Amino acid sequence: MLEGWTTLGFMAAHAQKARLGLMVGGVHYRNPGLWVKAATTLDVLSGGRAWLGLGAGWNEAESVGLGFPFPGTKTRFEMLEDNLQIAHHLFEGEQGSEARFEGRQFTAERLLNVPQSISRPRVPIMIGGGGEQKTLRLVARYADASNLFGDPDQLRHKYRVLAEHCEAVGRPFEEIERHPAVGEPVRAQRLAARHRVRRSAGRPVWSAWRRRSAASHRQHRRRPQPRCNRVVGYRGHSPTRRVAEPTVTMTTDLDRHSVIDLTTVGRVTGRLTPSRSGSFDTGRPSTCFPAEGPVPTGYAT
Repeated sequence: MLEGWTTLGFMAAHAQKARLGLMVGGVHYRNPGLWVKAATTLDVLSGGRAWLGLGAGWNEAESVGLGFPFPGTKTRFEMLEDNLQIAHHLFEGEQGSEARFEGRQFTAERLLNVPQSISRPRVPIMIGGGGEQKTLRLVARYADASNLFGDPDQLRHKYRVLAEHCEAVGRPFEEIERHPAVGEPVRAQRLAARHRVRRSAGRPVWSAWRRRSAASHRQHRRRPQPRCNRVVGYRGHSPTRRVAEPTVTMTTDLDRHSVIDLTTVGRVTGRLTPSRSGSFDTGRPSTCFPAEGPVPTGYAT
């Protein structure tokens, strides 16, 4: 697993249009101020393409294994709500509310956020999870998007509950983006249904899949791949190694839900070769950040 925010920064430098965020990060892995500052920094450096994805977390074995405290469920949900309230304060106005905050789990003396995010009125906030009493209530009150898991019947029920929470706080349900993640059982059911159709027509099950897979592979090989002339931070890797090697390695913010396939990274960055500066070049003009020029005042030094 790669660390999520670091990888998102790498992607921001080499992708021009993609929206960038975690789906989602466990709230107990970072302090609230660091969550928001990371999202703000990514938003500024990517030109307003970031989102902030948060959830109450679930992977106790991973947390304990890496030395992170893993509080009980009640405490994690209190941490999540404190994080969301602090995020709204920090995204407020030109430099945050600058107010003092005292929540159930966190206290902050001055909520200042300079430079402010490019996305207005704030970096979009996504909350992951489908708990009907707590999580969906937090979505209705604080979030711009929801990430739910389940089959179609479960999702329809969850969205009805979310609509009820929205009505209770006086917010239009349509304002919330809905990003369902259909589980493996549903995909398996659809695949089985396709197999039944093919068998009933007297056709083999897998031959069409093989032809479609081969055609898709040929089409991908012909697709042009955007490249950049400087990719720093890959010293020590083989200079001819393509990042998009077939692999099951994923990048994550220490949370199963926040994944980016390394193949995606490879499609963006192309083949890396060493440069005289010690970083890695592709030998083509940069389409990402300019090689020279002043640093924007207030953003980096």
